[in-house]
Amino acid sequence: MIVFLAAALVVSSPARHTGGGTFSGPYPSLIPNLFLYLCAFGALLGLVIAVLALRRVSLHAERVEAHRIEAERLYEFTRSTTQLDLHREPGPQLVTLVQSIFNVEAAAIFDADLNKVYQAGEWFPRLENLARNVYFFETADAFFSGDLQWTLASLQRHFFAGGDARPVLSALQNRNRILTQVRALSDSGEARVGPRGIDGLQRAGETYGARYGEAFAEKSSYNLFTQNAWYVGKLAGSAKLPTLRRLIDNQREFINAFEEIARRSDGQEDVLRDMAVRCLAA
Repeated sequence: MIVFLAAALVVSSPARHTGGGTFSGPYPSLIPNLFLYLCAFGALLGLVIAVLALRRVSLHAERVEAHRIEAERLYEFTRSTTQLDLHREPGPQLVTLVQSIFNVEAAAIFDADLNKVYQAGEWFPRLENLARNVYFFETADAFFSGDLQWTLASLQRHFFAGGDARPVLSALQNRNRILTQVRALSDSGEARVGPRGIDGLQRAGETYGARYGEAFAEKSSYNLFTQNAWYVGKLAGSAKLPTLRRLIDNQREFINAFEEIARRSDGQEDVLRDMAVRCLAA
């Protein structure tokens, strides 16, 4: 880059050699000063590179420190679980440990075997629905990654543990509703999935929020604009965003699966496996 700059300066400002080791022309001082310009430019470029390198080292050190703290907290949590009072219910003890050791304002644990939610700290309404949905996130993650084998393996684990199909379908529908709205905004150019979430989500909410009526203020997967932009971006950016046609077809398949389960509740795993194959092998 410096060589090209020097060449351009010399060509654009020609000087004539007059003998005696001197130059004359429109800019007689250009050649003696050119090296000073290049040295200054090189020093500035070196400074920029040094600052960038220092910033990179700083970010690496921050990540290392964060991983160290996380490992210490995981060790402390594991050690503390061996000291639980076995004469008391473990759920409330565990959720209190999570809140204190990981230094969070609130924590919740869903016990799928007992179908109970334990909480510590201040929570918002409808916490139980949120905790249950988190439990079924693996199947949703697998399904929307497009990985058929992972999805089938997740379903097998769920039903082996005695799970029910309806919470899984609810989690899939919730995710599908959010992604459908993201895809519609993305196709129209009003929002874009980026590394820090959904760019343009707030602006789109100001444009279309009124169309949700009274539901605009209620946190729900029906209303994209009530969701955290970073969280939505994580959902949408974790895998290739399906086409709008595929998302609409997914929703139809979920409805059909609900209806099929109502007709034959003893074949829930087969119904969901067949549904996954139709959606992901298409």
